[in-house]
Amino acid sequence: MEEKVMTVVYPVIKNPTGNRMYAERILKGLNEAGFRHREVGIRKIEISLRGNPFGGIISQYLGLKMKSLSLANSHSIHSLVPGLAPKNGDIITLHDILAFIQSAKFMTGNYDKKSYNLIYGNALNARMLISSTKFGKEELMRELKIEEERIAGVYESIDHSKFYPTEIILIPMMERFILVLSETSTRERDLVYFSK
Repeated sequence: MEEKVMTVVYPVIKNPTGNRMYAERILKGLNEAGFRHREVGIRKIEISLRGNPFGGIISQYLGLKMKSLSLANSHSIHSLVPGLAPKNGDIITLHDILAFIQSAKFMTGNYDKKSYNLIYGNALNARMLISSTKFGKEELMRELKIEEERIAGVYESIDHSKFYPTEIILIPMMERFILVLSETSTRERDLVYFSK
């Protein structure tokens, strides 16, 4: 009989997205620490229709369904993104809770609504949720009434080999400026206003 070990379900994404980088860091850390686990990658395949991504959610849903038999024998399942949460998932990492607390604002069409139910339907039913920010944890408790005992705050640290204090000013400071952090998805667009 095969020994049951934790299974880590992660997205296989072609582009260097935040979810892909997060998954790579987690898997690398588990391997370097010698933590026994099994890795199950689910490929996200999408096309662009009129400039909008299409099909990625369905491809992940079908990929998860195809792997469901191999997940059934797992001791515990940790999904690194909420879109890859199987029905029997134990731990889900929630990077962006906006899809949960303001779903009606972003899920307007039939495709969006059906996709939302397919992909996020199981996420909040997991035994344990991981929030990468204190604010996210507080929002889950306040907006969705999730008990504090079910939410762990696991905050990502800074890679000091890439980000470090320097005396060199790379951007000349102006009186005021706007920084746009953007992704093609409407819900992943932020405007940050700075003023001296």
